[in-house]
Amino acid sequence: VFLGLIVALRRYRQKLTHRWPKQLDSVLAMFWVASLTFLLVFPSDHPWVKRYITLSLNGVLFCLSVIGLAVGRAWVEDLAIDLRPEEAGTRTFRVNCNILTLIWALTFAAVSTCQLVNSVANSAVVDGKLVHKSTLMNSILGRTLPACLAVFTLLTGVYLSSLLTKCWCKESPLLETDCSQDTADIGDARTCGGVDSSCSTDAPYPGPSQSSLC
Repeated sequence: VFLGLIVALRRYRQKLTHRWPKQLDSVLAMFWVASLTFLLVFPSDHPWVKRYITLSLNGVLFCLSVIGLAVGRAWVEDLAIDLRPEEAGTRTFRVNCNILTLIWALTFAAVSTCQLVNSVANSAVVDGKLVHKSTLMNSILGRTLPACLAVFTLLTGVYLSSLLTKCWCKESPLLETDCSQDTADIGDARTCGGVDSSCSTDAPYPGPSQSSLC
């Protein structure tokens, strides 16, 4: 994580990336610093840290996603703007990033739930060691299911968010007015309500009172 921050800073200075530091990198760095500090201050609590570390990590990422959506600065946008800078600032771009962030938030919540059940109902610290009542339950809830959820979101999240963005653009009256305008300056136009275009930036970006996703 720290090496990634340094590399990202170098890329930012070379104008190869648009934002630094990225929210995801910053939060992960602070999380691992806090975890390492806790281990140094309370070395005897190592089994407890091992028991709840992955649960805490996914909980932090869930909070990052929810808070980012609440304040209008989704962490996905920091990454997506480097991939499609020509779309940055458009309504479809922001809505797409918000929906993808929401999908990841649901994934983090589901993974956290699995790990919480495994930590509380199936794990215990005995004589300073972490033990599991059921190895099978630990494998399913602690590893297999969370990994499957993460891989599923990683493989399908972008497609699902693009599909939902098109539906949102079609159904939202505020966005539908801009979907009828052709924007030749954006590389890949999207289909909004049957018209090939992307939502333009002529009107101000809708606030929380107009859309829960924007």
